Amino acid sequence: MSKLQLTLYVAGVNDEIRQQVASLGRTMDTEVGLDNWVLDVVDVLEEPEKALQGDVFATPTLVRLVPLPVLKLLGAISQSEKILSIIASDGTGGEGG
Repeated sequence: MSKLQLTLYVAGVNDEIRQQVASLGRTMDTEVGLDNWVLDVVDVLEEPEKALQGDVFATPTLVRLVPLPVLKLLGAISQSEKILSIIASDGTGGEGG
């Protein structure tokens, strides 16, 4: 399995976002493995060009870049287990989809 590459687009980084990212990180470390994933957080208020490049027009949006296909999840990332089940899938809508 390729290393999961994720980008989270948010409108401002606050304590709630930090807590959600930390929770997702703990889940990912446990379920995927410490060295098997990477998460970049983009504050679209600070870097709007990155949101445009990623075709992201609402926040929060979590984007799985690798493995393909690219998946975009709109909404809070507070449900780490549910998020993991989606981003770890093959994205084709088959088993578990």
